[in-house]
Amino acid sequence: MLPDRQCIQCGEGFRHGRADKKFCSAFCRTTFHNQRYRRNQLLRQRVNQLLRRNHQILQEINPEGRTRVRREVMIQRGFNFAYITHLATVGKDKPPLRCCYDQGYYLDPNGWVELRGRKTAVTGECKDHALAALKT
Repeated sequence: MLPDRQCIQCGEGFRHGRADKKFCSAFCRTTFHNQRYRRNQLLRQRVNQLLRRNHQILQEINPEGRTRVRREVMIQRGFNFAYITHLATVGKDKPPLRCCYDQGYYLDPNGWVELRGRKTAVTGECKDHALAALKT
């Protein structure tokens, strides 16, 4: 008699068990889920590494809490503008503040970046998000 189903981990055929069973054994089920978890864990580690690097660069460039720098300078230091922890609304007429934990910045269309640190505009909502992001 031919098996009805195939294990999604090892490819072995099997007939026993529930109709919606996907794995031939507990070993295959565990292996499958561990591999999937590991891939997700590596992605999270890479994103966290990029966020920490961005935060470090912002702190180095902006020790006083408020400065203006050319976008190219940040890119040369390794800053990746695609990775932020959140956006914060500071005022009605202002664009959202792009934040990396407790450091924030505005992108100027002329190639400038206005940095804000914890001592200036990054208060309230931005600070709360930064603390929540650090806990996860």
